[in-house]
Amino acid sequence: MSKRNEPPTTSLNGMAHLDAVERPVTTTDPVVRTKGGTAHGFFEVTEDISQLCRADFLQSGTRTPAFVRFSTVAGALRSADTVRDPRGFTVRFVTRQGNYDLVGNSTPVFYIDDPRKVVDFVRSRRTRTADNNTRWDFWTSYPESAHQVTILMTDRGIPRAWANMNGYSGRACLWENPSGLKFWVKYHWKTAQGIANLADADAKAMAVEEPDFHVRGLRTAIGRREDPAWRLETQIMPFEEAANYRFNPFDLTKVWPHEDYPPITIGRLVLNRNPENPLSEVALEPVNAVPGIDPAPASLGGPYAHRHDDDFVQPGALYRNVLSETDRDHLVTNIANHLRDGVRSDVLVRALAYWSTVDVDLGARVARAVL
Repeated sequence: MSKRNEPPTTSLNGMAHLDAVERPVTTTDPVVRTKGGTAHGFFEVTEDISQLCRADFLQSGTRTPAFVRFSTVAGALRSADTVRDPRGFTVRFVTRQGNYDLVGNSTPVFYIDDPRKVVDFVRSRRTRTADNNTRWDFWTSYPESAHQVTILMTDRGIPRAWANMNGYSGRACLWENPSGLKFWVKYHWKTAQGIANLADADAKAMAVEEPDFHVRGLRTAIGRREDPAWRLETQIMPFEEAANYRFNPFDLTKVWPHEDYPPITIGRLVLNRNPENPLSEVALEPVNAVPGIDPAPASLGGPYAHRHDDDFVQPGALYRNVLSETDRDHLVTNIANHLRDGVRSDVLVRALAYWSTVDVDLGARVARAVL
């Protein structure tokens, strides 16, 4: 937790909030509005990156008022905070050059990267009949979901608190420096409080005991002057390298491996003030940008395929090379518990094949746990 600083001032007006699939929704629509919580604070640049970006608020030593909205992706207004779901992590920088709104999630990837699939995705998550069978039917029908679902089924699928999770921009953006050189960039918000998660059973118990567990937790922590903070790291890709990178660098279902583009720390985000009226301060607009920063395209517009455009390579590498043995054990248990809860036999068969394609050992372990 950081030391208390003077609260910045900011003004937010009635713009449309963009949810995690980057689709505009109105804040007054009870069907699609996701449950969330908000807080004010500041972003401070701690490193000199003037050679990378000319945006005014990214110059060394600059402190900018900021506003963050956390949310679940699928949860409606009355849903429990501790469901297994990615969390939205959207930041507004109130800069001298205008508002810059950065949409993000608690995971570095997402289920899909094709706008034509958004309607199917939303139906699988938010309809009144949405259940585990509906979700697995969708996931197994779209293999690009495997990376996100693998992360979701690890313990990071249920953070202990919003302060105990990372945030990621997912999509890249384009930086331009004062000389006109351009770079592709991804943002990573790394929690200063440390990663902490809830076990599946504890999360289900908390959903009954305190459905607003995360909302109240954030407000209580700031009220106690325990200001949560995050370190901002960026991955920088030279502009020319995107075209020939081993996979589409703008694919939202994939990460840029750290060995290719090591994260660089550039600043810190601190939340130190609760909003007076949360319902009037949740609207963000991700098309808001500032000079020196532009959005990246969804793809390169070229007809050729990248040599590593494969949906299962990265989730398989996550299972084999990143997760600890304990993490892998918990992953198998979480998947099995989810599959045993109302999933039809035909969808179950597809799910077992899905996990075997991610990793043969993982698929076999899940099958033994379920059957």
